[in-house]
Amino acid sequence: LSMLELPFVAIAALAIYAVAGPLVLVPVAMVACYALLFWIVHKKVKVLIRLAAKTSSARQQFAIETFEKIQGVRGNGLSKIWESKFRDLSGREMVAHFKLNWIGLIAETLAHGITISAAVATVSFGVHLIWAGAMSTGALVASMILVWRVLTPFYSLCTMIPRLEQLRN
Repeated sequence: LSMLELPFVAIAALAIYAVAGPLVLVPVAMVACYALLFWIVHKKVKVLIRLAAKTSSARQQFAIETFEKIQGVRGNGLSKIWESKFRDLSGREMVAHFKLNWIGLIAETLAHGITISAAVATVSFGVHLIWAGAMSTGALVASMILVWRVLTPFYSLCTMIPRLEQLRN
């Protein structure tokens, strides 16, 4: 959906330029920040997803092997050793998934921070343009609406990095 909105992002940026002139630099700078955030987090998520998949696979493989050999495990009194190994494998899997979710939450929080920074910067620079007589108050309101329109697809992409990478894999 974010990709489908990209042509409209360009149209909204042009509209900001038409209404508020130099104020268009705020969403352009924030899009660059989103791109940097996406690039950094995507690299980390890529590694963490592989690790999470590997640990999940190891735990599942151990469970399947155990079901095939359950009589031998019970018959030889290996239940405590089995429980210990299963607990260790499950713990590794949970830690890997926790790290993946954590980096996703960090990305979402940083993306939200970028969005809020865009709002503050737009209003701050817009007020200076109003005081200078280069723009009206209505143009600032219209610019704010258009800034949200420009930034929303990039915010969505940055909040869905783990899901996008899981789908890609």
